[in-house]
Amino acid sequence: MNFNLALPSFRPHIAGVLNLTKFSASATFSPPITFISSIGTVTNYPSLYDEPRIPEVPFHDPKIAAEAGYSESKWIAERLLQEAGKRGVGSNILRVGQIAGPVENGTKERGEWNRNEWFPSVSPFVVY
Repeated sequence: MNFNLALPSFRPHIAGVLNLTKFSASATFSPPITFISSIGTVTNYPSLYDEPRIPEVPFHDPKIAAEAGYSESKWIAERLLQEAGKRGVGSNILRVGQIAGPVENGTKERGEWNRNEWFPSVSPFVVY
């Protein structure tokens, strides 16, 4: 994923979410959609609202998203799913930081995070 791309670069992905909502709406049982969003969709909330805790609710202000095409496209997709919900399409939106999984790059190193990214992603909180 290239986080430096501008919003228009994500047009096919946004169209894919729209098509998925249309499919769900037209299906016999209207299956719900689970969408993996990004914490980038709410990056600016603390500074805009002078509140450190971000509520888990839909946001209508596009200024809340980080000023990057990736985060802006995720914000738009969340809005599309919210509007589809008004028309009977169920959805779950998960705003996550980083997801990691098995990677095979032709070497013995499999299933590990990028060594340059894993440490900043680890939460400073310890749960006992």
